[in-house]
Amino acid sequence: MNWNNPSTHDEKIHWLIANRYKNPEFGVYADKVKVREYVKKCGFENILIPIYEIHDNVEDFDFSKVPDSFILKTNHGSGPMFYEFVKDKNDKVHLDIALKKMKKALKIDYSKQALEYHYHYIKPLVYAEQLLSDEHERVNDYKIYVFRGKAQFIMVCTERTTKDKKVNFYDTDWNELYFVRNDHHGNGADKPQSLEYMLKAAEKLGGPFAIARIDFYEVEGKPYFGEITLTPDAGNTSYLTGDAQLKIGRMIELN
Repeated sequence: MNWNNPSTHDEKIHWLIANRYKNPEFGVYADKVKVREYVKKCGFENILIPIYEIHDNVEDFDFSKVPDSFILKTNHGSGPMFYEFVKDKNDKVHLDIALKKMKKALKIDYSKQALEYHYHYIKPLVYAEQLLSDEHERVNDYKIYVFRGKAQFIMVCTERTTKDKKVNFYDTDWNELYFVRNDHHGNGADKPQSLEYMLKAAEKLGGPFAIARIDFYEVEGKPYFGEITLTPDAGNTSYLTGDAQLKIGRMIELN
């Protein structure tokens, strides 16, 4: 790590973590519940995924107010340990497993996973969210990278059930960018119908930040907001080539 002159994507993410994000105000953007108010303020309430119930205790859920299928999530972390798909709430065995998983997740201080300090300022909550689905098992995840309000490229995550993340990168005209190491290169995805709207929303939402990754989903041509990530992969990316590390690093202005 070159602290005096960071140049790569990962180095600059680490610099931002250490020098800018030790501040409670940034926890709001990482909080999957509170960030919804920011999305509304920016004029994009129409792309928020419906939420049915929010609690700080899993035992407070009233599942009569929740549809048969949904996702249980916590608001303060990222990765499989912080969500569980519930395809049938009447399957009491699986529902109990999901609730125990969320109860355990609520106790985790995610900021200690990779020293992303701003996650420490999030009050852990658990919520039930509408389950998005299309003809695939899971909808694609379109992650738009924005630098000072300018969208530069999109990362698409596919094959997310495998151990190693498979990804592809595209420019804003959906031409593939060769940012990905061969062992992480995915099968790719078609251009989403709502890409233009996604880009518009991403640039507004990511306007205040040196770098922000704005996540979207699409179902039947309609975009949905996922989350905002200020520190992608906590600056520990395993899938970028060395050339991509430098190219992206040049886009991140630290001043």
